[in-house]
Amino acid sequence: MRSRISLALCALTVVVAAAPSRTIVQTAAGADDFKTLVTALKAAQLDGVLQGQGPFTVFAPTDAAFGLLPANTVSNLLKRHRRGALQSILKYHVVSGRLNAADLIERRTVATINGQTLTLSRENAGLSINGARVTTADIACSNGVIHVIDSVLLPESKTVLDVAHSAGSFRTLLAAVKAAGLDRALRGSGPFTIFAPTDEAFAKLPSGTVQTLLKPENRGRLVDLLKFHVVVGRVDAAAALRARNAKTLAGSSVAIRLENGTLRVANARILTADVAAQNGVIHVIDQVLQPATPEARGRASVMKLVENAIDRGAPRFNDGDMASCVAIYATAAEGLVELGSTLVTKGERTMLESALASTKIDREQAWEFRRAFDAIYKRLDQTQAAAPSRGAAEKREGAKAEFKPRLEAPLPKGFPQPGPVGRVVVKSYPQYRAARSKGGNSFWTLFRHIKKNDIAMTAPVEMTMDEKDGTMVQADMAFLYESPQQGSKGADGNVSVLDLAPVEVLSVGIRGPMGDGKVESAKAAIESHLRKQGWKRDGAWRLLGYNSPMVPAAQRFWELQLPVVRVKS
Repeated sequence: MRSRISLALCALTVVVAAAPSRTIVQTAAGADDFKTLVTALKAAQLDGVLQGQGPFTVFAPTDAAFGLLPANTVSNLLKRHRRGALQSILKYHVVSGRLNAADLIERRTVATINGQTLTLSRENAGLSINGARVTTADIACSNGVIHVIDSVLLPESKTVLDVAHSAGSFRTLLAAVKAAGLDRALRGSGPFTIFAPTDEAFAKLPSGTVQTLLKPENRGRLVDLLKFHVVVGRVDAAAALRARNAKTLAGSSVAIRLENGTLRVANARILTADVAAQNGVIHVIDQVLQPATPEARGRASVMKLVENAIDRGAPRFNDGDMASCVAIYATAAEGLVELGSTLVTKGERTMLESALASTKIDREQAWEFRRAFDAIYKRLDQTQAAAPSRGAAEKREGAKAEFKPRLEAPLPKGFPQPGPVGRVVVKSYPQYRAARSKGGNSFWTLFRHIKKNDIAMTAPVEMTMDEKDGTMVQADMAFLYESPQQGSKGADGNVSVLDLAPVEVLSVGIRGPMGDGKVESAKAAIESHLRKQGWKRDGAWRLLGYNSPMVPAAQRFWELQLPVVRVKS
């Protein structure tokens, strides 16, 4: 249990000293109020540390503060066999670095050198850290600063497993740790970071899963599962979020992100973060984390190989350097041909080998490679989506939240970012310049126009959609200029360059290839939102396409949009 210190600024004595020559220990020893602290530092063999270069910030309890502890507490801690406990308590009063009172006011937490954290908050015009007041601040020393406090800070003394046991909501986890033979290790010095699923989290697993894992013959699987929830070292939530991922004891990493204000690790929500323990920290989660199987890791590596090849080759193809694109694709195809049949099927290998042996012109050969890559990626993506680690509805929602559209070209100036998938949102677009051509086959007409006029390609491509017999039909296509100052307005053969006014739209993101009623579903969602939320239609439907055909179909992104204005009440 962490104690609380209060720094009451209005009643605070601030000591200002110029060019201090004494260390922290020398300063404390020279005062009348720190005899117990100095004795404890010597007994814990920490006096030499605090006479070192530092700098350190020390929250120094007075003799009176030590006197507030239960009877015999200090005398017991001074015994040689209690040195470890005494060191932990004293280190809980020390922070690396020189933090004056003004620095402390700006912080919410400080990490002590025992690994645990002190929490700071403003109370009654002062700064509190768990209830003990800082009565004198900013005592300058040659190797740091001392803040005098009126009670002793007590760090958490229980191990991560003892803390979990006391909570009462981790019975399944503790039983699994014992069955796996990991309990002794997790009571050791560590430190460890535990992503701890609650009993409710384990109950979400398919019926019989836990009972099966607890059987002696499945101990290896259980160990692998539990190690996927453990990180070596004390990693608090803020540090984990900065790192974006954490390497687990199982050897693989878990992703950590902030999503709609909620902290997540892999597919699980972190319900409570930074639960302190003597040998680590616990983050309580609402799902059991599922380590990737060897098959899943293999799928991911193949998909990454395809993505990398396309990311490098597609820009060269679009710039007209077909030969370079073919060379990049050929290198990737040769690697894929060598893979086992579980990752690349016989039919896909045949497509790759045919593309490698092709004598067609570079443009056509590049398309042969692309079709093979697309087939491989689509199959692996569908296999991954069907993995039984989560329910179907949850996987669909997760895919919507986690999918990040791939931008092959910059957005026009002031354009909002693409996304999200499957959810109606309001978006605002500034004035922008567009080159527009009529009809459904305008891509190459527009491509020749921007090349001739030295206009850089942007994303997305904009298509105006007509409604005919209940279906959407493309009426025209537009390439968007990066800024309204680029190029000049007017006619250029079959292309019209014009400035489009700022517009507000209702938008739905669509992932993957068109078909299966995706546009119709997005249209229905927007029309429903239009009726319920007080918007009025103010223009034609438009479809924004963010990717070239060189991107695997499963990774393409679109947005269906309808210009709107707010209905006046």
